[in-house]
Amino acid sequence: MNERLRILIGLVALTFALGFTACSEDEDPAAGDAGTDTAQDTADTSDTAEDTSDAEDTSDADDADDADDTSDADDASDTSDADDASDTSDVADTTDATDTPQELDVIDEETGTPACGQNTVFSGQVFDDGDASSPNGGVVSTTPYAAEYDSGIAALLAAAPANSPDEATVDLDIVGATVVATSFNTGSASNVNRNFWIADGNGAIEVEIDFNNTSSHATFAIKVGQKISFTVTTLKRNFDEAVVLDVDPSTWALVSEGNDVYISDRSGAAPITAADVHQNIRVTGTLSGTPSGCGGSSQCWDFEYGAGEPVIFRSSSSFLNTGDCVTFVGPVSIFQDDPQLNTTNFDWIWNNTER
Repeated sequence: MNERLRILIGLVALTFALGFTACSEDEDPAAGDAGTDTAQDTADTSDTAEDTSDAEDTSDADDADDADDTSDADDASDTSDADDASDTSDVADTTDATDTPQELDVIDEETGTPACGQNTVFSGQVFDDGDASSPNGGVVSTTPYAAEYDSGIAALLAAAPANSPDEATVDLDIVGATVVATSFNTGSASNVNRNFWIADGNGAIEVEIDFNNTSSHATFAIKVGQKISFTVTTLKRNFDEAVVLDVDPSTWALVSEGNDVYISDRSGAAPITAADVHQNIRVTGTLSGTPSGCGGSSQCWDFEYGAGEPVIFRSSSSFLNTGDCVTFVGPVSIFQDDPQLNTTNFDWIWNNTER
């Protein structure tokens, strides 16, 4: 009896315990929060992980694009205005200055038209044009020859007859005189080799051997910048100029080439006078007045260059007109005691006036 009662009580207790466990699994809301809500909260990290839009939408920070978008700063690096300064095309484009000296014209601010400014680029025949047959050459120098450089020209000038067209027979040596200019090139050496100008530290003189006296012409191609030697046999007074009329042909000697050729810049500087005869000068000025015929096809103008009285400018060029701004680089001539710029060689002139 007691044994049965114990079994019955045990069954009742077991049933009660099982019922209590089932009820507790269904009704304990805390367990649900601990299980599902933890998973859901983990999954619902969208508010934390995904909805970091407020954090990731760092548009205000990414609007550090405004900082990174240094377009205003890049405008500073966009040195287009600064690059305009480095775009030295106006400065670097010195080809106009070197190859076309007319670009050196000075503009008159009042009229807006080209004024006649000094051209210090054009050098006449004093440059190497790369043509072996050309009489041009030498190196430009604006430093006068030293008085110690004496090739014998002073002795020639002293021995020349006083009156035109008198001649004087002499036996005077020229040793290492510099060729500073030549007559025009006819396509052969004949004209250049008989008519040219030489200088040293004590003077300058023209060599003008008769065209038909070919046996006395230089035996090598005369070229500006050469130093040459020869013996003079005849001097002549040609109007107001002393010239070498004849040379002992056996004495021609080429000493050297590519030497300095002195050019005296005279634009707006010391007046051109009779003392400058046969000296190589560079001068820029304006052709003024109505031109007049002055021998052959030549026309003569007054040449205003900003120093002293105008000098006569004589040329047979058909490309010159009154008012033109012209640069002359060559030896000074003289006529009736007045200095004259005679364009024996068109390489001596540059018309700076644009047309």
